[in-house]
Amino acid sequence: MAAEDIKVSLKSISAKVWPREHDDNGNWLFKVDQLKVLRWEQNEGRGEKGPMWRQSPTGGDIEIKGALIRPVDQIECMPEGKRDRSCQLHRFGYT
Repeated sequence: MAAEDIKVSLKSISAKVWPREHDDNGNWLFKVDQLKVLRWEQNEGRGEKGPMWRQSPTGGDIEIKGALIRPVDQIECMPEGKRDRSCQLHRFGYT
């Protein structure tokens, strides 16, 4: 991937900062059901992942995740299921 592709990816709307999910050995770095948010519990039956969504990170490490872009023309490709991500987070919590 060229430096220009990385720059476009990091400047795109779906780029994000995310808690680190796995340690160097592949171990999951979240605790299940640690977050108690009434709205998330009330919406549980409407989501796809159920209580798995209510997890909290155990450490302070973060990952920088760029957007998916097409290398040919540097256009962002956002999967259909991620286009309303902010609404999913609001309704259900961790996605």
